[in-house]
Amino acid sequence: MHEFLSHPTRHKILQIILGHPEHLTTVEELVYLTGEDSDAVRQQLETLQEAEIVEEYRLENTERLADDGVPTTFYSFSETGVRVIDRYKYLSGLPVMRALYDKTEMTERMQRHRDAPRPELPAVVSTALTIDPDRTEALSTLENTSRANIIADIVGHPDGMPSKAEIDHMNPSLSPSTISEHLNTLKQAGLIESKRVECSDNDRDAPGVVWRVTDEARKIFDQNNLFDTEAYRAAYQEIGKPDEIQAAENADRDHEDF
Repeated sequence: MHEFLSHPTRHKILQIILGHPEHLTTVEELVYLTGEDSDAVRQQLETLQEAEIVEEYRLENTERLADDGVPTTFYSFSETGVRVIDRYKYLSGLPVMRALYDKTEMTERMQRHRDAPRPELPAVVSTALTIDPDRTEALSTLENTSRANIIADIVGHPDGMPSKAEIDHMNPSLSPSTISEHLNTLKQAGLIESKRVECSDNDRDAPGVVWRVTDEARKIFDQNNLFDTEAYRAAYQEIGKPDEIQAAENADRDHEDF
């Protein structure tokens, strides 16, 4: 089944349905957003229907709408389909797919298709495709490149707990005050947290306050294949650091206090 769902066109179709505001797409929308021709899209929709992943949904009593060129036939997941895509972790990508959809430029015709009236989805399907607003808000915080870079620096740090000085060093194009604002925004979104590190009189290099990704944020990142720890730590180690930053990086941190 994983290989079946991974077919390039079928995979695109599933992602577009996930990202659509109503999770009900027309053939024309799928053609526009996949970049495939109509025949290819229809063929893969038929294949997905035969596998009971996707179902055709129609508006009833819509002769006037059809005469006006308003779409009346839509495609979304079946009740079986949402169980299958949940098993293969597609539902975890809902917030990301929605964000990508919202950033896609639409022609006037596609906007009419998007805004057309639609039939109701079965309750099982609708519930499965409901996005957690807290998760969506948290991910939208990372649409700012600088904030995403700061998260990458925190994830990449050897202990996952850099100090403000270390974050400042990793982002030379940003002023310290701007970085503080981004840290505060990320903290308010529940993505990071801070703590004060206790240090002895002999440990002059102790970082004082350190930052780390929250447990909830780590779950969100893992569910959406974001900020892989191993990859970011490998990249972090390749970056040159002056002695004072290296000393701060090497200072002891108490992981149990978080």
